[in-house]
Amino acid sequence: MIFPYIPGYLSFVTLQRWIGKSHVEYIEALVNFIRAGADVYRDAEMRSLVESVAARSSFMIINDVVSFVHRFTSFVLNSFLSFLVIGLILPGDIFYGYVVSLALCIVLIILTRRFIENAASVAELSFLKYSSALGDMWPNVSLGNRMNRQAWQRRFDTVSAVYYENKIALEIKKQFISFLLSMFSVLPTVYLLWLAVNGQASAPLIAVIIVNLTRIFHILSSLSALVSESLDWTAEWARVKVLLGVFSMSRGAAQKNGFVSDEITVNGSPMGDPGGFVNELVKQGTGRYTIRGGNGSGKSTMMLRLKRAIGESAVYFPPGEPGLYWSAEVAGTSTGQQVLQALREIVAQKDVTHLLLDEWDANLDKANVAMWSDVLERESGSRVVVEVRH
Repeated sequence: MIFPYIPGYLSFVTLQRWIGKSHVEYIEALVNFIRAGADVYRDAEMRSLVESVAARSSFMIINDVVSFVHRFTSFVLNSFLSFLVIGLILPGDIFYGYVVSLALCIVLIILTRRFIENAASVAELSFLKYSSALGDMWPNVSLGNRMNRQAWQRRFDTVSAVYYENKIALEIKKQFISFLLSMFSVLPTVYLLWLAVNGQASAPLIAVIIVNLTRIFHILSSLSALVSESLDWTAEWARVKVLLGVFSMSRGAAQKNGFVSDEITVNGSPMGDPGGFVNELVKQGTGRYTIRGGNGSGKSTMMLRLKRAIGESAVYFPPGEPGLYWSAEVAGTSTGQQVLQALREIVAQKDVTHLLLDEWDANLDKANVAMWSDVLERESGSRVVVEVRH
């Protein structure tokens, strides 16, 4: 008696392994996509979407979709067996009525698929913005700055209202179509009961209906669940398309601003042509290059172009980035201590040919700035050091 349940238990264990493996593979694909070039680093829109998808949405969507596939497969098998039972219980013409009813439901689902898919995509994208705003709550609220908290609150109120509005609109559309599907699915049963009530059915058929009425409604419940799950499949697939849509985003939007070349100097001289400067540094094996310029002149964009051109043989240290991971634990330490630890680890990478340090001295005291300036000077004798300084 226990043996038939074992495959079911094993299927749920396999389901969890499938979910975990699928999520890890998605994250790996996402990592490979965004690591293709440093030009994505300053793309704020893409960063917000990727962070929201990776940290908050991807596992939930994959878990829901894979679980749905598992559940949907079970419904399909149960519904197939239900149809066999209906075929054995009822006369052929009435059985064909149920077949036609199911066919009508399928046609309706196909016709409304795009309608539901678009609504589900809009709801999922608005959820990503909503969850992104939630992720920004801590720094904007915990500091106690009223202007930051109020600005965050306005953003949160806007995106949350849009999300809930889109979610409700999706549910209204789904329930309306579900209502139509329910009407199609019960038509044969209504017709069958109408025949019995009005005395137009034969005595044997009435007996069959009475004896099997509970079973018929149980079977219809299973078929209705199948129809409902088929409708949900469209919405679930729309969520998957949102995950896959990240890979179709254009990269490097942050570089559209370009350069103000005449404001940028290298070792005190005008930089000149940015492309020529990049090509020159790629070929260099040693030297120290100090870049200076006004805000918005393109200094960081230049560093990212260098990183893009050189690849993993270069290390780029961005200004004011608290999210970078290092070998040593830096949580709870001061900003200056975190910078010092980062510089120690960067210099220790002997296989790196180019050190790209963007405002590395911004959070250090004079003594540490002087000490590390000497360290970088020594390093420039064996590799290239490019630094942005004020």
